[in-house]
Amino acid sequence: MGHTIATDAELLASSRRGEREAFGELVERYQRAVCAVSYSRTRDNALSEDVAQDTFLAAWRTLDQVREPHKLGAWLCGIARNLARKAKRRSDRETLTAEPELVATDNPFEAASASEAERLVGDALGRVAETYRDVLVL
Repeated sequence: MGHTIATDAELLASSRRGEREAFGELVERYQRAVCAVSYSRTRDNALSEDVAQDTFLAAWRTLDQVREPHKLGAWLCGIARNLARKAKRRSDRETLTAEPELVATDNPFEAASASEAERLVGDALGRVAETYRDVLVL
């Protein structure tokens, strides 16, 4: 017997009834897109993961606002874009006032390499027009 794949509309209806498993399926379905949008806006792995998590929390709380279930992915990515923009502004303000933070790790070379790689990717994404960033990261 084959497993049928639920549509977004079906999963949304189930989620609205409080079925967390259905919402979990929607999270799995859209997690990569939401993370990509978050990263393209923040250019920071840790911050983008926080934004993605916040996106799904906000979505869970406002499922009744989805008017067009076939546009659920776009709705989620819109939430991610807005939250990422706010998080980036907040992070930039905190960075201007914060003291440099040393990260404890077993391997200082790996920590420095990861930090440099993230900086380079962030710089490169910053040179790409905002309209193309999401597609590039996806």
